[in-house]
Amino acid sequence: MNPLGRVLIIAGSDSGGGAGVQADIKTVTALGGYAATAITAVTVQNTLGVSGMHPIPLEVIAAQARAVLGDIGADVIKTGMLGDAATVELVAQLLDEAQVPAVIDPVMVAKGGASLLAQAAVAAVRELLIPRAALLTPNAPEAEALTGLSVATTDDLRRAGEALLAAGAKAVLMKGGHDLRGRADREPPHPRHRLHAGVRVRGRPGPGAAIDRGGGAGLGLCARGDPARTRLRRRPRPAGPRLAAAGADVNLEARLEAVVRRSEPLMHVLRTLTRLELPDWLIFSGAIYQRVFNDLTGRPLDYGIKDYDVAYFDDSDISYEAEDVVIRRVAAAFEPPLREMVEVRNQARVHLWFEGHFNEPYSPLSSSAEALVRFVSPVFAVGVKLDAEDRLTIHAPFGLEDLFALKLRSNPTRMSPNFGKIAGSAKARWPEIEVVD
Repeated sequence: MNPLGRVLIIAGSDSGGGAGVQADIKTVTALGGYAATAITAVTVQNTLGVSGMHPIPLEVIAAQARAVLGDIGADVIKTGMLGDAATVELVAQLLDEAQVPAVIDPVMVAKGGASLLAQAAVAAVRELLIPRAALLTPNAPEAEALTGLSVATTDDLRRAGEALLAAGAKAVLMKGGHDLRGRADREPPHPRHRLHAGVRVRGRPGPGAAIDRGGGAGLGLCARGDPARTRLRRRPRPAGPRLAAAGADVNLEARLEAVVRRSEPLMHVLRTLTRLELPDWLIFSGAIYQRVFNDLTGRPLDYGIKDYDVAYFDDSDISYEAEDVVIRRVAAAFEPPLREMVEVRNQARVHLWFEGHFNEPYSPLSSSAEALVRFVSPVFAVGVKLDAEDRLTIHAPFGLEDLFALKLRSNPTRMSPNFGKIAGSAKARWPEIEVVD
């Protein structure tokens, strides 16, 4: 009987047979497919844990994969343990050469705690493999590492899955979570989500096993179409929109959150401010929208970031002396160069100095978020805040459509005479921007 499909598995070998290419071969064969392999590492492991690991040279990994692709071919490529950033980069190249759908299993840690992916390689997986994934299959700890989000509940699975969709995956299967036992009958909050009961396999499967180890549940998300009907194709189709049109605002927020959480300096500033507990605080303007510009135009995420505008609101004392106390307190919480980059302003006193600086009248504000409504352009009017539970709140009074479309237009509620100058400066740094009259 002819196989249903050819699967090239690029992953590590598990001597215990509970994970790695051994488990993948069993799964593919049981489903009627044909399994071929390119081994990335040989591990010494059994049900008690991993006691040794030997990486395969890059040229040997590449030769294995190309030997299969050049003769047998593949309808799907499935990845597992890759080990380091160089191997991740090689696999991304192989995926581009093969031009078939990819199932990416971002294997990071063995069940016994042994690390199977270098920390430096996590960023490479995020940047190179997630955007190439027809299906991404992280478990809860892997999703936490890739998104920076806490993943402990079904709601957390949804948030992390949406963030991974926003990072470029076409579909995501989230596996596991601490409160998921017996919850498979719960209706997920989004029509594109499916909650599936977990199934425990006999024995103790190792890292990367296809079936949920926790006996809990998993959440499937798909970027377009009905996930219950989605199937990998024998040949790739042109990529559709990253996210479904329905719920566009929610999806744009998920994309923005993914960008924010991928910037280590920005997340450090956010977490430090969370600990300082300033009243009604936000980070807004360039520290946020410029990173989206960079992400959309292929530049390094922190390119051109010169400062972090920190707003807080305290109308109990709007003197400069009171503001200066806060400025000094915040500065003391950072080391250089961030100490010099974090700029703090009490929004309750902006009206006292704004007209003298910009030759425009400015009435008193009632909150930090209200300041966003008066920004020169809707693109600039975005602020974020992190709470003690590491949850991100986004303020964007004009929405995020212009930001992600790279369209710069004047604020319809404030026709600033300075817009042309500001737009020209932004256009010089990001020529891809469209300035709309």
